[in-house]
Amino acid sequence: FKNGVLPLILPEEQVRDLVDSLQKELASLGQDLLSLSLTWIPSLIAHRYLTGKVDELAIAMEEQAIKMVEVLHGEREQ
Repeated sequence: FKNGVLPLILPEEQVRDLVDSLQKELASLGQDLLSLSLTWIPSLIAHRYLTGKVDELAIAMEEQAIKMVEVLHGEREQ
């Protein structure tokens, strides 16, 4: 480096073009991530709700099955 000045590897116009294209790509990436999160969050909420509902139904079915077995074995009145 002469006199503390960096040598030019690329012309200044190419550097500006590169920076402009990087800015556009980053903006596009940000928009894509935002649109994905806007669809992903409601899907996650629905998934968690439905998973909890399945668990509730499975427990209720198990309780009813236990009652039915007890009735069949005469351990419980109908």
